[in-house]
Amino acid sequence: NFAPGLAATGSISGTLRVTGSAAKPSIGYTVDWKNAQVAQSRDAGFGAMSIGATGDFAAGVVKFKANLGDGSGLGLQGGGAVDTGGRTLSLDFSGQVPFGFLTRRLAAQGLALSGGASVSLSVRGPINAPVVGGTVSTSGARLIDSRSGLAVDGIAADIAIAKGVATIRRLDGTLSSGGSLKASGSVGVDAAKGFPADLSVKIVDARYTDGRIVTTNLSGDL
Repeated sequence: NFAPGLAATGSISGTLRVTGSAAKPSIGYTVDWKNAQVAQSRDAGFGAMSIGATGDFAAGVVKFKANLGDGSGLGLQGGGAVDTGGRTLSLDFSGQVPFGFLTRRLAAQGLALSGGASVSLSVRGPINAPVVGGTVSTSGARLIDSRSGLAVDGIAADIAIAKGVATIRRLDGTLSSGGSLKASGSVGVDAAKGFPADLSVKIVDARYTDGRIVTTNLSGDL
């Protein structure tokens, strides 16, 4: 086990091609990692993946193209460059991410989320402090709160990420019991700062019933 803390599993195959002088070699490679998992991906809720990559290393810069997928519908493609001398990144990835990876964490809160998101992300800047930007969108998602018996159907969202902040440009859905909700605002994506949020939620003609005594309709802003 070359990195015990990584807890990597799966099988890796590939090729390596070295050309040029000993002082300034140019290295080309292909990597195919089947049933790939590491501790971090398991903790995040992802299953075994297939990862393929091709690229080259020359003049201190690694350039690559990669694709990643699994049996649940996860599919990401992208690539870019890593300057090992300047220690900078220039990466772009896009694809589909199913919400299934959130199942375990949401279940602990009595929640279930179905559907998936389209993502387009860029990573730029120094390796130790990269800047992440891009968009995340979804449509037709469904959120169920088993504790209250409420469900939000047809969830549509459009979120922009820039300068450490995720801005909700659109987030709306219909309540299964009647009515609708909309949300807007922003959430900081810096875990060290506790994900600071500035959100507003508008509820329109929402109907709630406990199935026994209480039935009510409400509207308001949160």
